[in-house]
Amino acid sequence: MEKITGVILAAGRGTRIANVSKGIPKGLVELGGKTLLMRQIEMFLSYDVKDILVVAGYEAELVRAAADDFATVVENPLFATTNSIYSFWCARERVFSDFIFEDKRELVLPMDRKLALDGETKVVLDGDRIIRIGKDVPTSEADGGIVGIVKVSGGMVTEIKRAAEKMVSDGKTNAFFSEAVQQLTDWGHAGYCFDIGNRFRVDLDTEQDYEIAKKHFANGTAKG
Repeated sequence: MEKITGVILAAGRGTRIANVSKGIPKGLVELGGKTLLMRQIEMFLSYDVKDILVVAGYEAELVRAAADDFATVVENPLFATTNSIYSFWCARERVFSDFIFEDKRELVLPMDRKLALDGETKVVLDGDRIIRIGKDVPTSEADGGIVGIVKVSGGMVTEIKRAAEKMVSDGKTNAFFSEAVQQLTDWGHAGYCFDIGNRFRVDLDTEQDYEIAKKHFANGTAKG
């Protein structure tokens, strides 16, 4: 296996889940006896990915204390006014290798064909190749919802950093990471999706999402 870097973007407050997080960073909310952050770290470690970067922001010292033994923590000092693309930009100088997971293709995103909801990142495909991606994709046109994991390797590592650099330079610091993927598509690079099938997934953005996830962990239908 080539060296792989796992990047976890954990800078936000999670305001929509504030009644659950009660003032702590969203990544430190517990689910099934473990924090969301530790679940992500353990997922990487289970695949022998030991080079892990965590981008913290809100209450960064709490995130650093939780992750320091397992990961390098960098900070997004503008977390309150920026979004995931800027968090990735803050970590860009530490990302040299392939990151996230193994696949021979250089840009790959897991997706859920079963569910594409308003407000989440959705994708339009030609076969399995990405044509359009973003939160603004109409649900009626979407082939599915993006799970929230991106695999980038080879020359695409340089290109995704170039896309992030361009967006930050253009003042688009409040953009989502998926918009950098769209930028790569616009530049003619090939990005692909694969369906997660019947695996359970939920975006933990709201209290309702959290309650759904809790029930699945309680009855054993969700793991990881």
